Order: sequence, then structure tokens, then C-alpha cells
Amino acid sequence: MKQEGLLVHLDRTVRTLMHEDVIDVAKYYLGVKSSVGAGNFAIPRQVFCFVDYLGQIYKAPRPQKNHDCSYRAKCFIKDCFPEHYRDVASLLYDQWRHGTVHTLLPKVFKAGSETSKVHFGWLSSKDTSDTALESHMVPMHNEEDPDQLTIVVNIVKLAQDLESALNAFLDKLEASKELTKQCTERWMEIREPKIPPGDGADVILRFWKEPGGKLDKDGRQVLEIYGKKSEKE
Repeated sequence: MKQEGLLVHLDRTVRTLMHEDVIDVAKYYLGVKSSVGAGNFAIPRQVFCFVDYLGQIYKAPRPQKNHDCSYRAKCFIKDCFPEHYRDVASLLYDQWRHGTVHTLLPKVFKAGSETSKVHFGWLSSKDTSDTALESHMVPMHNEEDPDQLTIVVNIVKLAQDLESALNAFLDKLEASKELTKQCTERWMEIREPKIPPGDGADVILRFWKEPGGKLDKDGRQVLEIYGKKSEKE
């Protein structure tokens, strides 16, 4: 495959999915009212799925670190997202990516000694007022408790900044043939079929021997489910 295949993939496929799965959905959530906050966690969760994927293409794992996905994603945030993400990239990823994926909500952290602890929480917002958008990624003190810090994440701005990061990545690729070569190699490795962990391979072979149905030649439409009676019977 030609090296420019990666650029086309990023600029067309990834950008389209970014809009359809994140940016346009974030706009939809603006009109959805919920006591919990519709979209306030779904959008960041989706954003960091893209960050994980792009990070694996952008950065090689460190020596003896196997996949090293978190490190690679954090490097992508630091290098490709707008500059004000740089200092908080690692903390943001650990709080929001690991939180929304593994514990449903963003994590709450703490720092300091036993006698002087600072709690670092979060506020997810979908307000599109100027003040709300300007508060995105800004750490703020609690009005009554100076030891309570909160970082504000505006899901609309986060989605927009994801596309800005994609544009920055594309600019880096356009400017460096060597980076394009390295990233293309990593991208092609990602696309290679892998042997699944655990008993996954055994399950696949069982499905191969005893499939449950049949698709068309393009693999897109169900033609038949074996053993299921037709509606006419």
C-alpha cells in the first residue's frame, strides 16, 4: 500500500467517523436534558477511543513496554492537541479516559500530605456560552473549599479540539516523510489480524466449523440464519 494511504485514511475515514460518532453527537446532546447529564461522559469516552487509536499510529511504544497504549495516547495529546493541553495531558487521560472506560465516571484524585490534602475533581459541561467554552480545561477552586480543585471539561470544545488534533497530526505527516513512513508501518501493523487471547482462537475455529448463518459475497447483508424457520412456514 502506498504511504499516502495513511493520510487518506486519517483525512477521510477517521475524520468522517469523528464527525458522525463524536462531533455531531455532541451537538445532538445539547438539546437533550437529563438529571445525570446526557452525553457528559459518552462524548469524552468516545474522544479518548480516537486518542488511543491515533496515539498508536503516532508514537512507537517504549523499549520493553509491549503496546504501551497509555503513554502513546498521552504523547499524542501533548504533541497534537492545542497547546493548553500539554501540561495536563497525563492527568486528563488518567482521570477521564481511565475513569469513563473503567469506572463509569471520571476519577477523583488527591495530592499532598495527610495533614494537607488537595482533592482534584471534575466538572463535565455542554454549555456553549462564551464563558463556558473559555472555562474548558481550566482548573478552578471551590468557592468555599480552597482544597477542592475541579477541572472543567466542555464536551463540545473537547470534540472540536479532537479534530484540531487530527489536523495537527496530518500537518506533521505532510511535513515529514520519515514520520509518515514510521506511522504507516505502525498503522499497517494495527490492521494485521491478531490471534485473540484466552480461548478466543478455539471459539473462532468452532464458529468456522459450525457457522450460524450466511452473508452475501460482500459480507454486508444477512442471507440466511441456519435452523431458523421462514415466516411462511
